[in-house]
Amino acid sequence: MKLVFTALLMIAVSGPAAGQDEDFHRAKFPDKPEAVYKAADRAIMHRHPKDHWITLRDDDHLQLHFQTKTTLGNVGYRMVLTVKPEGAGSLVQIDAMRIPVKHGLLFGDGKKEIEEALRDLSAELKSQ
Repeated sequence: MKLVFTALLMIAVSGPAAGQDEDFHRAKFPDKPEAVYKAADRAIMHRHPKDHWITLRDDDHLQLHFQTKTTLGNVGYRMVLTVKPEGAGSLVQIDAMRIPVKHGLLFGDGKKEIEEALRDLSAELKSQ
């Protein structure tokens, strides 16, 4: 009985924390989608010129496909940044997929890289 109670308590305590973290790949901005899309392009190209590069620009759908550098110490990611209208502002979503590598078992969901890209985008919008 104690084991079941402990298991239920662990689920109840960890459940809200997991739910709060689900949207780390989304952010809302008060700016118009076109302005956010252009700022995202600048943020990716100017803030990380040596280890991020844009592989596809889809101006019609406001999507940027970009990639992060893979090294022995860092997992590289292919990412898609999508800007959509949301009320008077914009919703940005970044989806990440690990780049397959030959050296060892790698893990991660790209959270650090996505959060960094969203911070860079926010900084770029504020600098305008």
